[in-house]
Amino acid sequence: MDHNLKLERRLITIGTGSGIAEPGKGGSAFLVQVGTTAILLDCGEGAAGWLNHYDLTRHIGYIFITHMHADHISGLYVLIQNMKMAGRNTPLFIYMPEQGIEAVKRMLVAMYLDTENRGTGFTIRYREVRSSNLLLEDNFSVRAWASDHFSKDGSGTTGARSAFGYTVESQDCRLVYTGDVASMDCFKKELVPDSTLICEAAHVSSESVLKTAEFSGVKRVIFIHVDPFFTGIVTENCQKYKNAVIAGDGMEFEW
Repeated sequence: MDHNLKLERRLITIGTGSGIAEPGKGGSAFLVQVGTTAILLDCGEGAAGWLNHYDLTRHIGYIFITHMHADHISGLYVLIQNMKMAGRNTPLFIYMPEQGIEAVKRMLVAMYLDTENRGTGFTIRYREVRSSNLLLEDNFSVRAWASDHFSKDGSGTTGARSAFGYTVESQDCRLVYTGDVASMDCFKKELVPDSTLICEAAHVSSESVLKTAEFSGVKRVIFIHVDPFFTGIVTENCQKYKNAVIAGDGMEFEW
């Protein structure tokens, strides 16, 4: 493993768990590198430990949270504490659904990590996520799109609860991260030839995802968030299609 972030585009699966706590699998967290910039997609339980292991904590400039379920955000507080202990002095940008921002701020105050009282030693800048381009840099962009994760409970993508997925693009390369979804309807339009898909397999059919990905010309499907009960089925489906894998924590991919 090269720790100096020289590679153009790299993905490290920091946490691939399903929401059901399992030994050796943390909550959802995915480190995306574009040049010397590091982006964290979700920050579930255990993320800080892996990021310290790879010596990546100090490189993270942006964190994007898909939704406010605990397995997607509970590692954020330990990560911020680690950043403080590492002497971070550059701003951290956190993008998340609007309803989570004040709650996170209050938790940081309760944990003595609030920036207003110089608890962290660096500035945290919060950005509300909407279905639009969120970040435009010289060599990459990040776009959010509405997820239907909460559609089955009647709240949809507006109101009390909202969820998003993210698409990262760099030159001709595209990485699509679903977060949690209820169907493929919300992300299948994001799939283009030669793209990489990080897809949860707890709420959608892995076989249907693979068929759609093959039809769309997706070059690699990385399944995460696999319910332990369905691991065998997802494994069988991956064996039927090329370039499909169930990810474990700490795996690395070029995208």
